[in-house]
Amino acid sequence: MRKKILLPPLILAGLIAGYLLLGSESQDIPQENLLEIESTLAAPTEFTLETLGLGEQTGMDLKGRSIIMANVVELNDDTYRMYYTVNSPNFTEIRYADSEDAITWEDLGTSLAGATDPSDREFVIGGASVIQLPDGRYRMYYRTSQDEYEGQPDYHIRSAISEDGTVFEREEDVVMEIQPHEPNSEFQLIGHAKFFINDEGLYIGIITANFVDDNGPSDIMVTTSKDGLNWSESKVVFADWHDPAVVYYEGQYLIYATYLKESQGVATSSDGINWSPMESISFKEADETPLSIDEHGLGDLDAIVTKEGKLLLYSNFASPGKPSRDIAVYSVSGS
Repeated sequence: MRKKILLPPLILAGLIAGYLLLGSESQDIPQENLLEIESTLAAPTEFTLETLGLGEQTGMDLKGRSIIMANVVELNDDTYRMYYTVNSPNFTEIRYADSEDAITWEDLGTSLAGATDPSDREFVIGGASVIQLPDGRYRMYYRTSQDEYEGQPDYHIRSAISEDGTVFEREEDVVMEIQPHEPNSEFQLIGHAKFFINDEGLYIGIITANFVDDNGPSDIMVTTSKDGLNWSESKVVFADWHDPAVVYYEGQYLIYATYLKESQGVATSSDGINWSPMESISFKEADETPLSIDEHGLGDLDAIVTKEGKLLLYSNFASPGKPSRDIAVYSVSGS
């Protein structure tokens, strides 16, 4: 039987950690990380645009707001749900949409709304990562911040609970706190992240973060937990990468992510903790026209394997020089 996991995507809110702390020089994809490298199977690296699955092109009235950060999960009835962030200068919310095929989507409403007070630490919310808990409920992890703290957002991770995965209620405690709000925290910023539970029941977080006193680009780190709320020390796996998508595909875990503002890549793992080096990936339209970060705003990747075994990727999608107004859906080229 195909392994099934549920994963898990303000204009300021769209600028996640790696973009906010960005280095300007173009670099090749680094071919090393700081944890043990393991050899795994090859991962798909070439993707073709299937459609713009949700947004202005599908008739949504966004009222000038941006739509970003898709997170797609398979539900127990073999249908699919997308959680995504809608931004405006004065309000953010995480909405949800459902689909029979993970390609065509129907927007159904708000899952979690941001605060209305800019000084509230939940004013800027987004980047949902939803998992189904062993008791059947759904937990949403999301990154959040007040409007601005000492010149930059103070993104950290909180969580909310839902009985059916539609409307969520906030849980009381902060899941991953940052300094100076928690003096013992190892982080100064935690941005867009993905969470999942492995076969042994271990919660794994693949997070975009900066350790204290690290003012460079954010890194992708791995952290683990036995209960999904209390997390171990984090370890850097990919320096200068951000916004990870995690999916289980053909017997291995895959991370799809973005390197600075330069490129995107994929890495593989047998356990979700130790990862291979990143390999470059590419996106194109059906007529072979290349799609890029600069021209089309590709970012905030997510991924899912459908019930038919088809790997799909999702990204923000925008016209040149404009904010994202759609979520794009991609399939493996040639599949």
